[in-house]
Amino acid sequence: MLFHLVSLLIFLTFSIPAALIDIRTFRIPDALTLPGILALSAWIGIADPGALQTALASAALCVVFFYLVRRVTGGLGLGDVKFAGFVGLFCGLPLVFPAFIIASLSGIIAALVLIKARRLAKKAPIPFGPFLVLGAVGAWVIGMVW
Repeated sequence: MLFHLVSLLIFLTFSIPAALIDIRTFRIPDALTLPGILALSAWIGIADPGALQTALASAALCVVFFYLVRRVTGGLGLGDVKFAGFVGLFCGLPLVFPAFIIASLSGIIAALVLIKARRLAKKAPIPFGPFLVLGAVGAWVIGMVW
């Protein structure tokens, strides 16, 4: 339990400021994502060395998937791609799948509500970082209950 709580604390320490910056600027700064990845990797390597390889594989899978989505749709920035790696490292396999489902669905719902309320144009960009954080925390809760 301590392992998971410290992992959550590390993730939130870097991801909440990144999400807030993304809301304001539509950018997720490497200055938060990369140190977050290093800190969480170090924690996993120290606290549960056997889990590090799986966590890194999950992060790599997420980066590749989000990069492909970026190439096909053009709708994601490189900050989102790197931040997805941080989410993958935090959630691990298989929890990264519900994390991305929660992130995607919550982003779609928020966009539809804002468009319906005429607060957002149909083609306006939406910062995805906050939804990735929401998805990661939702998946963490699923993992704790499961």
